[in-house]
Amino acid sequence: MECLLKVTTISLRMEKQLEQKVLARIRPDTEETGRIESAAAEVARRVEAVAPRYEGQAGGLIRPVLVGSVAKGTFLKEADVDLFMTFPVSAPREVLEKVGLSIGKEVLDEPIVKYAEHPYMRGKMGGVNVDLVPCYAITDPSMKMSAVDRTPFQSDYVNRNMQIFQRDEVRLLKRFFKGIGVYGAEAKVSGFSGYLCELLIMNYVTFISTIQAISQWTSGEMIQIPGTALGEKLTSSDALLTLPDPVDGDRNVAAALGANPFSTAVIASRRFLKKPEMRFFFPRDPVSATVAEIRRKMKETGHGLLLLRLDRAEVVDDNLYPQIQKARRNIAALLEKNGFEVNRSVYNAGKDIRILFELRNSFNPQSWLREGPAGWSENSSAFIDKHRRAGGTISLIDGILYSEEEKPFGSPADLLREGMGKLSLGADLDKLKRTATVHGGDEVVTAANREILSSLLFPSFPWER
Repeated sequence: MECLLKVTTISLRMEKQLEQKVLARIRPDTEETGRIESAAAEVARRVEAVAPRYEGQAGGLIRPVLVGSVAKGTFLKEADVDLFMTFPVSAPREVLEKVGLSIGKEVLDEPIVKYAEHPYMRGKMGGVNVDLVPCYAITDPSMKMSAVDRTPFQSDYVNRNMQIFQRDEVRLLKRFFKGIGVYGAEAKVSGFSGYLCELLIMNYVTFISTIQAISQWTSGEMIQIPGTALGEKLTSSDALLTLPDPVDGDRNVAAALGANPFSTAVIASRRFLKKPEMRFFFPRDPVSATVAEIRRKMKETGHGLLLLRLDRAEVVDDNLYPQIQKARRNIAALLEKNGFEVNRSVYNAGKDIRILFELRNSFNPQSWLREGPAGWSENSSAFIDKHRRAGGTISLIDGILYSEEEKPFGSPADLLREGMGKLSLGADLDKLKRTATVHGGDEVVTAANREILSSLLFPSFPWER
């Protein structure tokens, strides 16, 4: 027992030392904090000076409200400022959007229009990035009229209930999630939002106790912060993780969390507890394999490759990534339906969009088994007659009818080129089909494709690099 206590004490000491080293790298110093807070105050001052000229159009007062991590003191180095402008609930949506953009253009340096549920302005103030977002001045979170209207209530809740020391615990959790690649609720990541990080710390108290809890999570996890309500809409939630929003019990703060980020968080937490290391917070950059290494890997596996390249659609990421995922699913379904088995797939979206499929076989057989109905089904005779007329050979395997017949396409690339016209890739990606290119087999293995090929063929967790 004495030996165990010594080991535990040493482990805790090492863990605390690591936390302090991480905090030294991520916690803004006094100078940076002052610069960020000054930028936020200056933008708010300018909004207050400009707003009265627009209040006639808006039908009432327009007021700046600081929200987000800067308002709550949980921000990391090089943080952005989130400043909201509250509009009267009587203001039409088009007025909120138009006036919000007009004020943003007046008060921000280098203003550009960004889009989420509705447009907002992004710019700078004293070198600090600022998002200036219009919202409605609702008096109760249940009155939500736009997606961001609850945000001031959430900031207020955290400020009233989070203990001062927990701000650094939140910073550690955010950096941990950034390091393992699961930070951010946007569609590109489908991970943990900053607000979700704050609520997890408020529930579990410290960073390490939060990691210990995550290591025990399983599908269908329910977390309800003491003193908060569980809304009726969430009583039968089928989400991987459900955490009712303290300001609106019918909203799941973890609704955007995807299966891969959820699983990655659990795996990383277990690994970290076994061996806490800086690489969980600051992993090495990925290194692409050489073309020779990729060719050798493909020869070893005997798998095939198929790549679709599209121009980058000019839409916001939260609209783009769901379409890329839809395209990947529908292409895989097309391949499987026509006898080409998909092993796995990956995608990336940089200057262009690339969706890469690894197929079970590198060779393309001339015939394939098309699965039909069960022999006892009403349409079994119709299947037999139809496919025999087409030259197929009928087999019965475990009670299921199959037709062995010649493939209508010689390769997966031919199939995709011919079938893409009828395939739905998403509203914006469909417009890019005419300039899309399809590559198959060895022609995929080029220096230009090293990054995506490496992520498919040599996968690793960020902390393993």
